[in-house]
Amino acid sequence: LARLEAAALTAREPELEWRLAMRLARGYKRVGRLEEALAIWRERAAQCRPSRLDPLVELAKHAEHVLKDLEQARRWTEQALEALRGHEDLEWYGVAQMSDSTAARGEQAALRHRLARQERKLRRAGSG
Repeated sequence: LARLEAAALTAREPELEWRLAMRLARGYKRVGRLEEALAIWRERAAQCRPSRLDPLVELAKHAEHVLKDLEQARRWTEQALEALRGHEDLEWYGVAQMSDSTAARGEQAALRHRLARQERKLRRAGSG
């Protein structure tokens, strides 16, 4: 983790810095340093785009499963879906590569599944 921290701090290329930060956040989560992982995800949430949804997905998971805050989880999931919506335009104009558009469709399906589950839980909580 110390090496990842140093590498993320000194990375000069934005894409490399992003990948290092995401790897660092996963490492923090794995060893129980959740607050540090959450800080990275929150900091990066506004920078998400179709190939960079990790922060939003991780924040949604945390809100749903740890905080038990389904409204917040739904907001993070909806934000991730919104980041993917712009990807459909690229696909239409043939800008996106096939692997990227296929991955985006898979990610979109997973996010829609997550959102549907969150909404079912919210309905049950509201009626109970």
